[in-house]
Amino acid sequence: MKALSFIIISLYLLMQNPLLATSYVFNGPGDWSDASLWSPNYPGTTLSADDDLTIIGICETNMAIMNEGAINVEGSLVINGPGIFVNFVDASLVVIGDITVNNTMYNQGNLTINGDFFIDDLFLNFSDLINNGTIYSNGEALNNSGNMVNAGTFIDNAGFFEQGTTDHTGAWEGNANHMNDDFVGNGSLLSPNGDDAIGTYTFFSDLTGEVELSLDLGGPGAAGTDYDQVIILNDVDLNSFSLSINLTSGYNPQAGDSFVILNSDAGIIGDIVDPTADLPVLDSGLEWNYENNGSDLILSVSSTVAVDLSKIEVEKFERGVELSWKSYSEINHDYFRIERSFDAVNWDEIGHVKGSGQSYSTLEYSFFDSTPLIGENFYRLVSVDLFGSQEISEVVSCSFYQHQKIRIWPQIISVDEPIYINVFGLPDGIYQIHIYNVQGKKVGKINNFENTTRSFEVDLNLAHGKYFISFLKDSQRINKSFFID
Repeated sequence: MKALSFIIISLYLLMQNPLLATSYVFNGPGDWSDASLWSPNYPGTTLSADDDLTIIGICETNMAIMNEGAINVEGSLVINGPGIFVNFVDASLVVIGDITVNNTMYNQGNLTINGDFFIDDLFLNFSDLINNGTIYSNGEALNNSGNMVNAGTFIDNAGFFEQGTTDHTGAWEGNANHMNDDFVGNGSLLSPNGDDAIGTYTFFSDLTGEVELSLDLGGPGAAGTDYDQVIILNDVDLNSFSLSINLTSGYNPQAGDSFVILNSDAGIIGDIVDPTADLPVLDSGLEWNYENNGSDLILSVSSTVAVDLSKIEVEKFERGVELSWKSYSEINHDYFRIERSFDAVNWDEIGHVKGSGQSYSTLEYSFFDSTPLIGENFYRLVSVDLFGSQEISEVVSCSFYQHQKIRIWPQIISVDEPIYINVFGLPDGIYQIHIYNVQGKKVGKINNFENTTRSFEVDLNLAHGKYFISFLKDSQRINKSFFID
């Protein structure tokens, strides 16, 4: 009788004791349905509330898995179609290794990702989703109607429907769309398509909060193809944003490069504090420029000098000389002053060309000298900014002759002999003659030389060296040189 009572009491306690749970272990690789891979026995496809299950190795299934208990994925779980996975209310799924959803998964309980979560089909979250690892969303748009905490990395290439709440403290990468409710960053990293991959991320919602905007630049060109871009169709508040830039594909920024890194149709609120503080170091003579025009954030590269010029091109025509050049950027630039010289030492101003003021694109300029000097002409540009500061360009030259070539003889004269100059090919007229040394200092002059005589004496004591002789008549200057030996 006592024995019978003991058995009855024991059975009653077993029925009432919630701790009578089974712990299942899967040792893969293999299929969920292979009973030989389970211990202590095969759990079936429905895990009760009191049971727990650990997956070690690789487990694949195309069946419907219903979890009311606790599943720990230490290895890999792959859910193939037509199978589905349902994590019920109060159930838990912890991914330490990785899980791949190739069909459909519903989370109504607690899902924690400490490893990798690959969503290649449909995933619906109705409850708590905590991501401390990496979620790769490549299938249909992830639908969050519950509470999501992204403390790891969320790589979204499918889209994200936000109908619940998401705490963004980690990285948000991808090349897709964020739809419905607002995106509120909490120290999150926003990077279209991730590091070293170019993409576009579009928000159909407001974008606010503490966000680091991390973008890849592979060169100027098309947004989403050559460089990252974020598009917001509603408002964006930049007051707690920061900006970082990663240069990819061997890209080396040059003056004139420009990028629209963010666009907001509804308008931009506030601005990034010190937006160029953490940008990559550029080559000497270049700097980053940041512009917020209320709808676009534009990042560009310019020269630190007032005007970044190309080489000056010189072309000779029958009636004069044309100078042409390009500017790659201009900062507070007023005008170009064109100067000419017969010896590259003494310079005369011969004209002006108006600058653009402020430009980060390539502009083309030209100037025509209709009265060049007979002989060698040296040219240079002087760039003058709005504050009067000047920058002098390289010197270029061009020889110009009309009709006969002008010659003087002799070109080499002994230092102890009288200096007689014979002129051939000089047009008739009355000239003023100036003589300069190689330092550009005037060392002598002859007034009112009439070319009908074709020769003249230079009554000067000149030392050894090279000298320049200029024949001036009206606006013309004809330059030649000679040597004292």
